[in-house]
This record gives sequence, structure tokens and C-alpha cells, in this order.
Amino acid sequence: MASPRRAALCLALCLLVLPRPPAAAAQTTNLTAGTALAPPRYITSPSGVFAFGFRALDSDPTQFILATWFRLDGGAANGSSGNSSSPTPPQNVVWFAKKADTGATPLATARSALSVTPDGQLALVDGANGSSSVLWSPPANSSVKRASVLALLDSGDLWLIADGGGVLWQSFAHPRDTLLLGQSVAWDTGATGKLVSKRAHAKFTTGRFSLGVQADGNVVLYVDLLDGNDPDNAYWQAHTNGGGGGTVVSFDEPGRLYYTLRNGTVQNLVPPMPNSTLGKYYQFARMDPDGIQRLQPEDVRAPGPVRPGVLPRRDQGPAQLRVPERYTYFDPQHRDTGCAPEFAPQSCGAEDGDPAAFALVEVPNTTWETSLHYEELSPATADQCRDYCLNDCFCAAALITGGTKCIEMAALTNGRQANDPATKALIKVRTTKTPAASSPGTRTILHYRIITGCLAFLSLATIGGLLAQHHLNRKNTARQRLLGFC
Repeated sequence: MASPRRAALCLALCLLVLPRPPAAAAQTTNLTAGTALAPPRYITSPSGVFAFGFRALDSDPTQFILATWFRLDGGAANGSSGNSSSPTPPQNVVWFAKKADTGATPLATARSALSVTPDGQLALVDGANGSSSVLWSPPANSSVKRASVLALLDSGDLWLIADGGGVLWQSFAHPRDTLLLGQSVAWDTGATGKLVSKRAHAKFTTGRFSLGVQADGNVVLYVDLLDGNDPDNAYWQAHTNGGGGGTVVSFDEPGRLYYTLRNGTVQNLVPPMPNSTLGKYYQFARMDPDGIQRLQPEDVRAPGPVRPGVLPRRDQGPAQLRVPERYTYFDPQHRDTGCAPEFAPQSCGAEDGDPAAFALVEVPNTTWETSLHYEELSPATADQCRDYCLNDCFCAAALITGGTKCIEMAALTNGRQANDPATKALIKVRTTKTPAASSPGTRTILHYRIITGCLAFLSLATIGGLLAQHHLNRKNTARQRLLGFC
């Protein structure tokens, strides 16, 4: 389990100044049995703040996701259903359908339709090529009544209502990457008890970061490396695992993200908004897809208009993901997927294991998660640490901490700034194009695979984080401001 660090749970407030739709003109539009919703149509909540329906993909306007979003364009519901031919910004989407809670996002086309079927089920059906395959349907419960109405509430929650009343299914029980006011997550045996980031703001596929509540009650942030929510993949924890489970993470007025223990103890993850701002904001908490930037705590004002989804910081420089020397990204378009060496790693065989063919590149003020280290040497000088790693065929990198401790590692994960001049990383790279011959008697050991994460130089941020966004609503205002702190 990763040790607790305040920097690892970097929480930010994002204020968005956007117009409110005229309340008097907004009307509720439900989806009732016998009617269908087809792209690019949507229904609205009673106030018109939220919409649910088909949103076109930014990358392909002929394909649609089934989603709920903040409808902040100033328009009003028209008493039937709206048309989303002009896609809402991806940051406004607060829920979207998945085939399974950890699976793929179903994509609809102009021939698709969502309806409450004659047998009382909600289903998204694809009618392309004369077929009628079901793209998505919420989990069915055979012990309850048949559904008759799909309604979108002013809270943003989507309800599937049975004949005679009763909620058969609701979207709040199946969060994606976002919590709205009044929404919570808690442990369960499925995948619904967590927030999972998107791959990117405009890519509605499963990302690499998640917030979950474990069976023991611990609130944990994970980075998905190989085994999903494995304890070794955790990069932050709240240490709430001493109460026998039952921890609940909630988001409510006034923009407070907090957890409640089984014994009733409440602790903030994000402090409440000031009282003077109550009633002025649309608010939500989000697991960001690729980390966040922030301002220093003493200066949280954004200097002038900025784009939505971008948190300014004091130096106004962009966040940077960099690879070590002689390494390259797995996917240059998604740099947070990690990187790999451009050279053949050192082997423990006789032909390509000569230490003289390698050098160690120093990366100052940088630390990595050490859950994958295999040897710790203390006390050790920097020169001794270099010598240990160069002559150890299993060592891909070494971490010097406190100036006196040497940690040898076979893999690097979750790199970030250390904020400690005495901490630095030493990364092994090959200096020769052709492996040099080693001396006789070199031990032969099975080859091993190195999985290496790329350096994350986010001067005031961490890779992955929980982004609490507060959407300020002010009539006839088009400016957008963002505030942040940790």
C-alpha cells in the first residue's frame, strides 16, 4: 500500500461562470413506455439544467454516446425533447452508459433508439442493417415491477420508474467518473462502488485512475497498471480501514467531498465552499483522466478568462509528462500510458550483461513508488548506490532518499517531484549500440521484463487526482474562471 501523502491527493476547485436556462420556459420531458428516443434527441430535467440522451462524439459526429450532461447553453426545454446536433462540451458530461460498469461504452448511430420495451425494460437497440441487437440495458431485477417511465431529475439522477411507482434503477447508483450533489460511493462486490476516470476528456472509455472504497473501509486512489485495483497499485489512502468497513464517500452542499465512517465520524476530503458562494454554483466532483494543475494555496484567483477544464497555476506553464533519457512513450498521444527503453535492457546472461555497457542517468528531485523494489541498502553514498545498481543485472533504476539510503528497483511506477533535494533517481541506460562481451563466469538467470513508468514532471500536480469542479451560474455571463488549491 502506498504511504499517505498530501500531495498524492491533490484536490482542486474549478469555478465555471455560465448562464442558467430560463426556469419559466423549462418543462419536464420524460421517456414513457411506447415512445422512443433516437439520436440526436434528448430529454431534460424539470428545470432544464440537465439533459439525458444522445451526445455525438467529438471525433465522429455520426456516432453517439448515451449520456447525462449539464445543459448550460441558455436554452429551454421545448416540451418534447431537444436536439443535440451541437455537442455539449465533454467536461459537462456527468454520466454515460457502459455495457458493464468496467466495460466498453456502447456507441449508437442514427438508426439506434432508446425505449421502454413492451415487457417493461429500458433498452438501447441498434437498428443498423436491419438488426435489432441490444447495445445497452441497465441491470434487470426480475423481482420488481415492470418499468413504465424514464425520468431525469433536477439532481441529475436518472430514474427508471415502475408501474404504480417505485424506482427500479437509478444512475446515481452506477457512477462513472463524476459525483453530483447528493451522490455517494461505497464498497460493493461489483464495480459500481468507485469512480473511474475517462481515457481523456473527450474519450468516453475507461481510464487509468480510480477512487474506490475497499471492503475494509479504506478510501483509496488507484492507478491501473496490470491488475486493476490491486493494493500495490494504490498511490493514496485515507487510512479509514480501522472501523470494520462501511465507509461512504459523499458529495453535497456546499461543495463538500467527505467520507463517513461506520461509527458516524465525518472527515472532509475537500473543504466546504464559503457561505457567500452558496446557491451560485453548479457543482460536481470528478476523477480527472490525466492529473491536475493547481495554484499555490495563498493565491487562488485565475487572472482573466481561461478555458474550461484548465486549472491555471502560478507559473502558468503547462503540465509536462517527460520520459527519461533513451526512453520513448508507448503512445505519444496518451503519454500517461508509460514508456519503454529504446535499447536492450541489461541481461544477466554472459553476452549483454557487461556493466561497462551501461550508465546511470541522474534525475534530481524525483521519486517513484517503491512497492516494486527488491533491495534496500543503508547507509550508502550516491557513488556506492551507482556501483550497486550498475553491477546488478536486475537493477533497472535506483532511488536515493535522504542522501543515505539506496533503493534498487526492477521497475519504475508513478514518478513525480520529490520536493526534497536529497532525493533523486538513477536510471540505467545503455551506452553502447552493441552489447559488449562480459567476462567468463557471469551468472545466467532467466530474462525478466521491465515495466517502466514515465517521469511525471507536474510542478504543482500529481498524475491522476480527484478533481472537484464547481460550476458557477450567473445569468448573461459568458466568462469562465477556474480556482484551485490543495
